[in-house]
Amino acid sequence: LNRNDFTLRSDVINLQVYRFITYAFFHKDLNALLCNIFILWHFGSGLERSIGTVKHLYLTTMFTILSGLLYLLLNLVLFGPGKVEDVSGLTSVTFAMMGLSTARTRMRRSLFFGINIPTAFVPWVLLFAAFVIPGASFMVCIGGIIVGQAYGLGLCLFPELSEPKASALDKKLIFWLLKKLPGGTYIPGSLLERRAAQAQSTPPPPGSYPTQNYAFCPIPVAQHQYPNTQAYDTW
Repeated sequence: LNRNDFTLRSDVINLQVYRFITYAFFHKDLNALLCNIFILWHFGSGLERSIGTVKHLYLTTMFTILSGLLYLLLNLVLFGPGKVEDVSGLTSVTFAMMGLSTARTRMRRSLFFGINIPTAFVPWVLLFAAFVIPGASFMVCIGGIIVGQAYGLGLCLFPELSEPKASALDKKLIFWLLKKLPGGTYIPGSLLERRAAQAQSTPPPPGSYPTQNYAFCPIPVAQHQYPNTQAYDTW
């Protein structure tokens, strides 16, 4: 199996459109694979908890396709045809998720190494990481940020997966099997189910435990023995 048969390059023009999906699952070496898994888990786990596993997988697929398409268009405009390097890995999806998160967050400014900058600029500042991540491409990361922020700002570039549809897909066989995988965490598509699961996993704050009411049994105290003592009916 040749990895170059599945990476993203200009061959998609020759009807090899499957490369828009397959390039994300092939990596140059083991270091690139482990690095991509770590950064996707770090930046994607919070997004999955907020939208559910089904919609997370849907957005991952859409971000993969659109980031690759935008990468080819940017290379075509800036460098001309035939100047596209092979691209592989999930880095574009990671930057797209960062773009989505920063576009929808309520935090308008963030601290970045002690510098207060607009939150929307954080993915663009982190672009320097594309030079040190194994197998990452600078141009495809730019495409990922543009796609993620455009989606986060409401510029829906693809059909939206509604919550009822995500809840219906939760009951399908393939997602039902994902729920049964040992060691994994499946996030339901319904907002009510996610809140209920979060409430069950969150320990109650101190003082919120139910207490048992006991009958008060007054103890007679001779006031003349303790003249400076004040009597209290209850606690």
